[in-house]
Amino acid sequence: MFPLLFIFEFILLFFLAKLLSRSLMKVFLKATKSTKVSIYLISLFFLPGVIVHELSHFLTAGVLFVKTGDIDILPKTVDGGLRLGSVQTERTDFIRMALIGVAPVIIGSVIVFGTIYYIQNNSFNSFLAYLISFFVILEVGNTMFSSKKDIEGTFTLFVALILIFLVILFFNPSILTYLGNLFSSQNAQEIFKKGDLFLLMPLLMDIALIVFLRLVGGR
Repeated sequence: MFPLLFIFEFILLFFLAKLLSRSLMKVFLKATKSTKVSIYLISLFFLPGVIVHELSHFLTAGVLFVKTGDIDILPKTVDGGLRLGSVQTERTDFIRMALIGVAPVIIGSVIVFGTIYYIQNNSFNSFLAYLISFFVILEVGNTMFSSKKDIEGTFTLFVALILIFLVILFFNPSILTYLGNLFSSQNAQEIFKKGDLFLLMPLLMDIALIVFLRLVGGR
C-alpha cells in the first residue's frame, strides 16, 4: 500500500508542478499583459530550482565523464513550450544519457526529503529558517522533473532493465517471492510510509498556491 501511495504522490506532484506553472503564467499575463514579461517572471520565480536542476545534469555528466557545454538558465520557447534552462552534453551511450537525464529527479528528491527530515528533527529558532526551508522545498520540488529531452535515453534503459528482469525471472522464478517479501517487510513499509508523509508537504504547498493563484487570477 505505502509503495503504491508513494508512486501516486510522486506522479501527482509532477502534474501539480505543471499546473502551478500554468497558474503562475495566467496571473502574470493578467498583471503584465505581456507574454515575454510573464515568461521572464516565471523564470525568475523558479530560478533557484532551475539552477539546481541544470547543475544536477552538469555534475552527473562530469562524474560519468561526458563532455558538457554551456549551462543556460534563461527561458526559451521550444516546440510551443517553455524551457527554463538547459545544459549541452555530448551524445553518449543510453545508460549514461539516462542517468544524466534523471539526475535532477534523484538529486532534487534527496534535497526535498533531506530538508523535510531536517525540519522534523530540528527546532528552528526563527521564522526565517522555516521560510527558507519551505522555499527550498517549493523551488526544488517543482523544478526537479525531467523534460522530454532529458529522458531521451531513459526509455531504452527501461526496456533493457525489463528484458534483464524477464531473463532473471525465467531462470529464477523465486525472485518474485523475494521481491514481494522485500517490499512487504516492516523496514520497507516504514521507509515508504515516511516517504509518503514527506511528499505531503510539497503536495500541500502546491495545492495551496494553485488555489490562491486561481482566486487571484480567476478561472
